[in-house]
Amino acid sequence: MPAFLFTQRHIALVNLKLIILVGGTAVKALLNKSEGITKLRGEWFDYTSPYQDHAIKMTAIYHPAYLLRSPGQKKRCLV
Repeated sequence: MPAFLFTQRHIALVNLKLIILVGGTAVKALLNKSEGITKLRGEWFDYTSPYQDHAIKMTAIYHPAYLLRSPGQKKRCLV
């Protein structure tokens, strides 16, 4: 089973109400968005998969490692 389908199935099994995506890689993998994390950060999305019957709210934040490498971006996290 490909990693993406494995992740979708696990999300459906846990029956989550909210998911916070940490970093651009998670956003691109689960939401299938081409925009960068800077544009998508702070927006809310509805996530659905064939394994569940309801939408899950998702939002994205910067990855902590990115903030450690780019201290100037920490100001943007406060907004």
